Amino acid sequence: MKLASAEANLTDAITEALSKQQISLETTVQTAIRAAMEDVETSLIELRQEVQSQTITVRDLASKVDKLQSETQQMKKDINTCSREQQNLTLKIAELEDRSRRNNVHLVGLRILEIR
Repeated sequence: MKLASAEANLTDAITEALSKQQISLETTVQTAIRAAMEDVETSLIELRQEVQSQTITVRDLASKVDKLQSETQQMKKDINTCSREQQNLTLKIAELEDRSRRNNVHLVGLRILEIR
């Protein structure tokens, strides 16, 4: 009987020791997991803030690109208008030069009569 009682006491002691180790291990694992999760949460918060910042920057850049495209289109229209106007003015100058040449009459071989 003493042997059975000693074995039971030994089994109880081993069970209690294992239980304490399990509790200690669980506590250590939970602490490690909490610390890791806090690091992950902190990283996620930082990433979220960075994404929000980048989103704002992209919106600003998109707005500026739209504005530049609009200005570029207007400048192209202005250039086309100026080009047409320049062509019209060039044609007018050529026409004026041609007309001014027509008004210069050169009389060749015409005898001048003297009136006495």
